[in-house]
Amino acid sequence: MRYALIENNVVVQIDCKPRDGFVEVDNSVCCGMLYDGEHFSLPKPTLPSVQEQIRDLEAQQTPRLLREAAIGHQYALDKLLEIDNVITYLRDENSEL
Repeated sequence: MRYALIENNVVVQIDCKPRDGFVEVDNSVCCGMLYDGEHFSLPKPTLPSVQEQIRDLEAQQTPRLLREAAIGHQYALDKLLEIDNVITYLRDENSEL
């Protein structure tokens, strides 16, 4: 089991050992999650954070990676496909933002 310190309804620290002020949580709980008194959930992303994630992903599409994909290197092709899939997912999941 793990233990979490919750401040202002947000998990701010996780520890393996029970400590004062910490509550027992399962392994799926991580820092930054919200706690409503019963359930843990991930915070809703904001438009700037989604845009920053997309910008960071697009920055990974370097000229070298594009060249390597153009000449058929499988790693480069797989990496570009992975980046494109994540960008598409972020845009689809956050279309309301």
